[in-house]
Amino acid sequence: MRGNVVQIQVPAETSEPFWRWIGYVIAEGCAEDLDKGAGKLWWTNTDVTLRSEFVALSKELFGVEARERNAAQISIYSPDLVRFLEEIGLHVPMNSENKVVPPALFRGTDGEVAAFLSAYLDGDGTVCSKQADVSAVTKSPLLARDLVTLFSRLGVVAFVKPIQPASVCWMEPRTYYQVTVSGAQDELTDVVFVELPQKGRKLKAGESCAVVESVKTASDIYTPI
Repeated sequence: MRGNVVQIQVPAETSEPFWRWIGYVIAEGCAEDLDKGAGKLWWTNTDVTLRSEFVALSKELFGVEARERNAAQISIYSPDLVRFLEEIGLHVPMNSENKVVPPALFRGTDGEVAAFLSAYLDGDGTVCSKQADVSAVTKSPLLARDLVTLFSRLGVVAFVKPIQPASVCWMEPRTYYQVTVSGAQDELTDVVFVELPQKGRKLKAGESCAVVESVKTASDIYTPI
């Protein structure tokens, strides 16, 4: 067993710093299969400020040391931490295709939701100054759906659309999902079509229940959890 594999302290309750750490993990983290590895969580980002906060939160919340391997990658060897992520509803092994928002966050406070989204966008978001938009791209359609639902909790309109980035390295097209927020009021002024659910229809949490189309984009609306 690795000498730097450590046990964790589990927070007694969730908090804004806790959900900020989870937001970082969902944005830039991956976790290996417990049956095939030592329980490694790795996180990749080159921003010095974000890296410093991720290391500090890891120590503060879980009592673990996040080791900086190089200018991009940080790793934590802790089966207990990976197991904890699985217990709160994340998939293990966790990769870019199977990421989701932990179900408990949908029952959290607005402050906790904002903390998660802020960290997620800090890690994985981009800003388009020309259109005043903030967007994030994920390979997980479930995560894209969850993000739209969380933004709606805060009264923010978010649109999601599939994209297929071009790359000479890929033999076949790959589908990603772009979630875009801000500048939404401008888009809503140009709504051209709204499809609402039928009266009396029973909806499940997270299910697509309506469609909004504008001259700029189209997006599903999901049932809040």
